[in-house]
Amino acid sequence: MILLISGREAGIEVFIQYNLEEGIFHDRIVENLQKRFNLNYDIAEKYYEKYK
Repeated sequence: MILLISGREAGIEVFIQYNLEEGIFHDRIVENLQKRFNLNYDIAEKYYEKYK
């Protein structure tokens, strides 16, 4: 279970970094995190702040 969680979190980190490199704005990244990783707004925002 721990590997699954850390694998998912690594995917979230890569997703955020890639979107930032592509010039995607904060709001759009958070919206896509919610959609692609099934997160609520607060959790998506925390991941964004952690990995931006």
